[in-house]
Amino acid sequence: MISCIILLRLAFWDASPLETELLVQANQLVGGSDAVLVIDDTAMPKKGTHSVGVAAQYASALGKTANCQTLVSLTLASGEVAGHGGVAAFPS
Repeated sequence: MISCIILLRLAFWDASPLETELLVQANQLVGGSDAVLVIDDTAMPKKGTHSVGVAAQYASALGKTANCQTLVSLTLASGEVAGHGGVAAFPS
């Protein structure tokens, strides 16, 4: 089991097919003429500097500049139902 976890962490693979399938499934479950795409950025505070994209950035949740990662998520929503579309970390 540990070797599988190490392989997944070290493997380089194209996430595009998985992201495309997530969007197709979200559209089937939630899509329609009244659906909206919600794009949201979230600053995640970080103590260290070794994670990808960690830098001094404004974090609205903290109300100040701090070391954090910025994540952008896509959500397809209709009424009270939401379907996850994807998430990505962005360096500053």
